[in-house]
Amino acid sequence: MMSGFALHEIICDEKGIPVDYRFISINEAFEKLTGLKAKDIVGKRVLEVIPNTEKYWIERYGKVALTGEPMQFEEYSSVIGKYYEVRAFCPGKGRFAVIFHDITERKKNEEAILDAAREWRSTFDAVSDAVWLLDKDQRIVRCNRATAEFTGKENSEIVGKHCWEVIHNTEKPLTECPILRMNKSRQKESQELKIGNKWFLIKVDPIFDDKGKIRGAVHIVSNITDRKLSEEEKLKLEEQLHQAQKMESIGRLAGGVAHDFNNLLTPILGYAELLKMDVPRLDPRRDQIEQIKNAADRAKDLTKQLLAFGRKQMLELKVINLRSVVENFGKMLKRTIREDINIVFDLPDNAGLVKADVGQVEQVILNLTVNAQDAMLKGGMLKIKIENTILASDDVKEYPDVMPGNYVCMSISDTGHGMDKAVMEHLFEPFFTTKQMGKGTGLGLSMVYGIVKQHQGHLQVVSELGKGTTFRIYLPIVQEQEEVIIPSAPVKQSGRGGETVIIVEDNEMVGGIASLLLNNFGYRTIVFDKGEDCIRFIENGTDHVDLLLTDVIMPSINGKELYERVRGKRPSIKVLYMSGYDREVVAHHGIVGRGIHFLQKPFSAESLQEKVRETLDS
Repeated sequence: MMSGFALHEIICDEKGIPVDYRFISINEAFEKLTGLKAKDIVGKRVLEVIPNTEKYWIERYGKVALTGEPMQFEEYSSVIGKYYEVRAFCPGKGRFAVIFHDITERKKNEEAILDAAREWRSTFDAVSDAVWLLDKDQRIVRCNRATAEFTGKENSEIVGKHCWEVIHNTEKPLTECPILRMNKSRQKESQELKIGNKWFLIKVDPIFDDKGKIRGAVHIVSNITDRKLSEEEKLKLEEQLHQAQKMESIGRLAGGVAHDFNNLLTPILGYAELLKMDVPRLDPRRDQIEQIKNAADRAKDLTKQLLAFGRKQMLELKVINLRSVVENFGKMLKRTIREDINIVFDLPDNAGLVKADVGQVEQVILNLTVNAQDAMLKGGMLKIKIENTILASDDVKEYPDVMPGNYVCMSISDTGHGMDKAVMEHLFEPFFTTKQMGKGTGLGLSMVYGIVKQHQGHLQVVSELGKGTTFRIYLPIVQEQEEVIIPSAPVKQSGRGGETVIIVEDNEMVGGIASLLLNNFGYRTIVFDKGEDCIRFIENGTDHVDLLLTDVIMPSINGKELYERVRGKRPSIKVLYMSGYDREVVAHHGIVGRGIHFLQKPFSAESLQEKVRETLDS
């Protein structure tokens, strides 16, 4: 196999963070494998040679060069269009060398085996069982995250080995191996197996090619220890497994499905609202349409809750005084919380300023106060207190992600039944709840935790059975002197207009419903599913256009680049960005900051109407 070789020098910024690297020398195989010639690249920085180099290449190589730790990985270069197996090591301080092979063909072969499993691939890593895909020789092609828990090994140590090597540490399969039986019976086989003091159920299901030959198998290992133990032990292990599964699956789900899910919800919400507008108020079908919209709204809220737990929400950060937020929101709380609960506020005039999203802070207050209400079935006292405080190094030594410094502490206390240690240990896990079935999703405190952490804050809980609970939220004080006054809610305008809006959205359903809704509000719309078509229209057309409504991330040109190109021809045009991706992805494309108008998918007719009007009037 041809091995490419290159020696590089890492380049860091003033903070010592790797931002680029320079080519020092390459071999002939490097040129053949990449198409890059030594005379064109030696002495140059990689971002000069390949401006679109993915950030993770620089981060990985920077780690090798700065720590001296070697690294081996397989990765796809979208710029070159090939898969590589890479080994990187540090020959000297500030330098790294790479030896790599082109494994594109091998990857194509592996992809063929995975085709049959693509339908459930999106949930692969969320499954609590250890799931492996085997090739025709029973070698492991891919394994999910739960495999590490089952084997105690990293996935990179497992892929490429036979399943019996991993489970039994033998060179050949055991005589009772279900794989052997599957090859003979050509159908699903299973076996119960005891390893140590645990029991597992191993199931293998054949994968056939289009000629009916077995080309691989799905191998699932389920922990059935609880079924073999006493009833008490069974319940205990079942709960532990359940909680571990939720933490694992929701962490991946939060960022993995938000974009596609939001794109699917957008036309559902939009068409439901359009249908509702066209159906008379007394028509019985109107209630059916309302049920569709309500279901979509609940799905939308669930996505928001998952993103909050995953700390991936879009935040509108402002310099605010928490006293003002609590005072304003407290008026609503007095109408929401039961009358047998006395709400007490302790809000000093000298509270420090913090940078926060008002809506998210209000969500934290609402979730905690509603929980407090549920803990005081016979009434009691709910106290919200704000105070300036200092977290010293000793205060945060157990929390490596919390920095010592000046904070504003908002504490929410109740005189309810309190919590025991067992409940406290699972308090912020998603879907964990002590409430009765149907009384809560178990995501409320997970949201609180995610929101606080996304604000670079800290959360503490003190509780005692029979005495009540106190949640303390610490947000870092900012040095800005000018307080942003929280305005009262503005009177909503009709949002109707006669302006012309260009919609650029690669998802045909989303672009279509956005166009129909805006047409319904009086706007003229022109829809493109490719940014290049929009640019050609702007360059060749003479039509006046007032607003560009564009998706942030599209196949060939992103929304920000599109707007810059369009603005070059039409300086007066305004832009409203939209996306179903989470905040990290959107921020990576520069769509954050003051003066930037953004519409989160899925959007309702009302939010689309308001955002378009707001952008045009800005």
